[in-house]
Amino acid sequence: NMSIVFAILLFSILIFVHELGHFLAAKASGVQVNEFSMFMGPAIFKKQVGETLYALRCIPIGGYCAMEGEDNDTDNPRSFQKATWWKRIIILAAGSFMNLLIGILIVAVVLFTQPRYTTTEIVHVEQWSTLAQENGLKAGDTILSFNGEDIVIYEDFKLATMLLPDGEYEMKV
Repeated sequence: NMSIVFAILLFSILIFVHELGHFLAAKASGVQVNEFSMFMGPAIFKKQVGETLYALRCIPIGGYCAMEGEDNDTDNPRSFQKATWWKRIIILAAGSFMNLLIGILIVAVVLFTQPRYTTTEIVHVEQWSTLAQENGLKAGDTILSFNGEDIVIYEDFKLATMLLPDGEYEMKV
């Protein structure tokens, strides 16, 4: 089912961005990153670059950024434990911050890629709501008001119909 594949892909992107936030903040803070991995399980691909092992694993869930001293005691001066308290907070918060940024980016893409109708003249009935279709509106009609509210742009009509209580309404065309 494509929706499951899409959900896994979207979830994987969110995890990657989250872990990338931890990774970038750790590197910028001078904390040693031992491994940056996408997914879980045995590695399909891995490459050591400097002190960090980059891996792509076979089970498409999760991912991680493994920092030195994150889970165990170490004498390494570049460990997560030895970083100042404010660097540790930044590293931990960076994952959530990156998720916030990706959320804002997704909303921006959705908002700015949707067609914007700057008139209430109906060009294609399909572009309008089911309400418009049910009321016999046709191409060339112009909606002037809905339940006493002036309709200036398509978004006004869309909002008015979304907030429509059950029952009767008045529309001037």
